Amino acid sequence: MKKFTIIFALMLVALTASAQSERVKGWVLRPEVNAGYYIVGTFENVCTINTLTTYGMGYFNHDVFLKHEGSYGAAYNLLANYGYMFNPIFFLGAGVGINGYDGAMSIPVYINPRIYLGNRGFSCFFDFKVGYNFGISAESLDINKYYIPNWFFDYTNYYYDGNNYHMTENYFDFVTIEKSAMRIKGYYFSMGFGFEIKRHSFGFAFDLFNANLETTLHEHYYTYPNSQVSSENPTIYHNKTVKYDDSNTTGFAFTLKYGYSIF
Repeated sequence: MKKFTIIFALMLVALTASAQSERVKGWVLRPEVNAGYYIVGTFENVCTINTLTTYGMGYFNHDVFLKHEGSYGAAYNLLANYGYMFNPIFFLGAGVGINGYDGAMSIPVYINPRIYLGNRGFSCFFDFKVGYNFGISAESLDINKYYIPNWFFDYTNYYYDGNNYHMTENYFDFVTIEKSAMRIKGYYFSMGFGFEIKRHSFGFAFDLFNANLETTLHEHYYTYPNSQVSSENPTIYHNKTVKYDDSNTTGFAFTLKYGYSIF
């Protein structure tokens, strides 16, 4: 009986020792890999197009209202977090890495506080990342998912020809989308929850980020000069390409995460 008591006591000591936290005061490097799903909301924008008249006597302006229904797909993160463990409960650091949302890739730079709920080898934690995404590549979007309510315009223009003679031109203008892409740049926020077994972290993260819409418009417009200018002057066709990148919306991502702490 005495032998069984000693063996049982030794087993308890071993289990207790294995459950003790390896988190000690000092510097920590934690590589992290996340994978999941993202969705980007609807983009809306108003683009002002300045069109030069045929005879160079000025501009006329019109607004194009753009609406794109957004995007969704695979999300992944490769991150490196480095900071200081002030005690077995609180970690504060910073990080950098690569965020990917299909073909839209960015480099996030952020601060990274983490709070542990307990001081054992098995502990739950809350993890936060707050920083900025630097966009490095864009994801092409389906131009058929655009909504342009005012793609056609009809104008009458009055101009001065330099000889005190006023003429009238009629303009018929329409706009098409040449290409479109989504770039991830701007604010970046991530909140994670999970558990750590010794040095291994498992959990999930919910991310918020800014998505920027890059749109290339192709403007086509026809000029019908007044017949008093010249009976030989035909209808003149113009076209030009204009790029806009000032439409932003919020993206969301849900990912599963794994990390390993190196003390």
